[in-house]
Amino acid sequence: MSYCNFSAVLKILYSNIDKSSDLDHNLYRATQVDFISKLFEQYTYDNDVIFSASYAAAFFNNKNTAPYKMQLYCKTHFAKFLGDVREYLLTWLIDRNQTANELCALIRSDDTISDEKKVELTDGVNLGDDSALALFFANAILFSMAKPLQPNGARIIFSGKTFLDNLAVENEPPLPCKYFCGRDREIDELHTLLSVHRHIFVSGIAGIGKIEFVKGYVQKYRSHYDRCIYLNYNGDLEAMICELEQSG
Repeated sequence: MSYCNFSAVLKILYSNIDKSSDLDHNLYRATQVDFISKLFEQYTYDNDVIFSASYAAAFFNNKNTAPYKMQLYCKTHFAKFLGDVREYLLTWLIDRNQTANELCALIRSDDTISDEKKVELTDGVNLGDDSALALFFANAILFSMAKPLQPNGARIIFSGKTFLDNLAVENEPPLPCKYFCGRDREIDELHTLLSVHRHIFVSGIAGIGKIEFVKGYVQKYRSHYDRCIYLNYNGDLEAMICELEQSG
């Protein structure tokens, strides 16, 4: 399945640029870090950021998502970001129209993007207008920056909303196992606590049933919430919380 995240978009763009020279006509092979640094030059300048080769490679290899700080900058300073796209990306691309067509195909074939967002991103792309192409590329890049590395578990529909909106599952969340029972009082107590506190941590020894307990709560009180987000633990709780906090 096609998936239009930051890594996929960068790969399409990078594969279509002239890597034999930079914009100052200094002959050398343009590397991934050169490309990232030029594409987000205003961001790096205004925020005193320097991309390392390994950091840039993590974007291309689908190991890291775009930092929220970079997403927010490009969104709130869109004119500056668009200027970088127009000045650097359009100049570097060997065939702008072919690149635009490849990006459109990626977006349209991604089942995790809502039909409305596909239309918004791809319809009316004027292949003969450099300003329109720059705007299309900038919007596609910005949209891809907000997507997780890969959809995992339940189907996710991306509509270009906030980071957490994009993680909200559209179908039913995972259900507890068929043997789950006897926790009605604790589930109701958890619901009471959540009406007072924004964050609740469920702790206990391994195998005691923490995950099934939370699934049981969601099963009973799903209708009380606008969105339900289910994430698989990746081994680093602090990193996962920081990732979620980028939603603001």
